[in-house]
Amino acid sequence: MNTRANRTTPLWKGNFMKTRTEITFEMDRLIVVNRSRKAEWCSSCSRPVQMLSLDDAALCAHVNSLTIFRWAIAGELHSSETAEGLLLICPNSPKLTEGERK
Repeated sequence: MNTRANRTTPLWKGNFMKTRTEITFEMDRLIVVNRSRKAEWCSSCSRPVQMLSLDDAALCAHVNSLTIFRWAIAGELHSSETAEGLLLICPNSPKLTEGERK
């Protein structure tokens, strides 16, 4: 967390002076997913990647799991399904990384 700006502005009210301090914080967020995974093939990227679970993808995108599921069904995410029926999400999906560019 970095302090970006720290301004003090004097405010006059009658014969008295009030001081207003404005502090702005810039925050970064780092998510570390530490689970043993093997690389899966992403057909959209045409390369092997370490796919994310539905919940891990939701954390990365700052949305809930249902939103990730809807995006995957709509084809807005690179996704695949395991033999067991689990949905896997490619971390290189543009929808997941667009929040990082803002």
